[in-house]
Amino acid sequence: MPEAQKHLLIVEDEAPLRAAIAEQLSDRGYRVEQAESGEIALQKLADFAFDVIITDLRLPGIDGSAVVEGAVERYPHIIAIVVTGYGTVKDAVEAIKRGAWDFVSKPFNMSRLLAKVRAMLRMAERRHDALSGPIGPAGPLPLLKFCEDSRLSGRLALRSGEESRWADFLGGELALAGGTPEVAGEDPLDLLLAMESGTYRIEQRRLDPEALRRSESRVVEERAPGEPSLPGFVPVPSGRLSMIRVRGQDIQVQTEGENRPEFTVTTVVAREGQVMRKVQSAWHHPFKRREDQEVARTQIDRQHDRVVAMLQGLSVEVGSPVPVPTAPAAALGVDPSLLAWAISFVAEQVRDS
Repeated sequence: MPEAQKHLLIVEDEAPLRAAIAEQLSDRGYRVEQAESGEIALQKLADFAFDVIITDLRLPGIDGSAVVEGAVERYPHIIAIVVTGYGTVKDAVEAIKRGAWDFVSKPFNMSRLLAKVRAMLRMAERRHDALSGPIGPAGPLPLLKFCEDSRLSGRLALRSGEESRWADFLGGELALAGGTPEVAGEDPLDLLLAMESGTYRIEQRRLDPEALRRSESRVVEERAPGEPSLPGFVPVPSGRLSMIRVRGQDIQVQTEGENRPEFTVTTVVAREGQVMRKVQSAWHHPFKRREDQEVARTQIDRQHDRVVAMLQGLSVEVGSPVPVPTAPAAALGVDPSLLAWAISFVAEQVRDS
């Protein structure tokens, strides 16, 4: 079914956020209904047939998990995506048990939510089948790109005679590669890309509530010691989350590391659930060696602490004395990109005031 005919329901008690999501989806041709509470959502579910429901978990009255359960009971194949706030991952686990397909954490990037909706719709069309066929004339590269664009959580497997290669993905990001026969000194991903003929198979892995529990470390300040990681993957160090107050406004700073396929550290600054700024740094290769974990952990901490410190410096009251540096900027370790970032942040505060 064309995307323009897909019917979506947005359930969110925060009117500005609900309207923003609805506007973005409507602009892309979806039919969109809105509900500000769980009760209204269940009423609309009784009146309309929906393909997708996006619901916040924390709602007045009937919560998001109950809305998901009611939606799945009426439409067994409906795609339910839940939105979680800080500290509500356990609630998201309950929603998964009740039939939700996926979740996003506040603050979220709107383009990422839209990509997730498209990916879930594509997955629904092939949820009972894996994709398979011959490797095309362009080789495996289009297959890797397809897995990334589709936000695949699963495996791409290639076979040609006695040669077998595979690549595992988490949310469209390459996590691990391997295969047989092994070639000393050669990267498994390079060997996969070198295959010119044969067959492929793409298998989608359904979301696992246990894996969702383990992902809780991505939205809390520190990971509990000894927490298990996803089987088959080298665990990326846990992220950081800080709440600070700048000029009377609550600002959320969240830093995470992920493979894209290179290891990338992303710091997002958000206010009232809306992403304002983003800082990124990246390695030249994926994170796949356990011995790199300490270095990656240091990079995540350094970037997070640097952005938090910069924002805290912006909270100086008007009229307060500002120290004048006596050394050149280079000697003080000033990052020019962060300086430009800070200037644009201040400009936005001025506009809002």
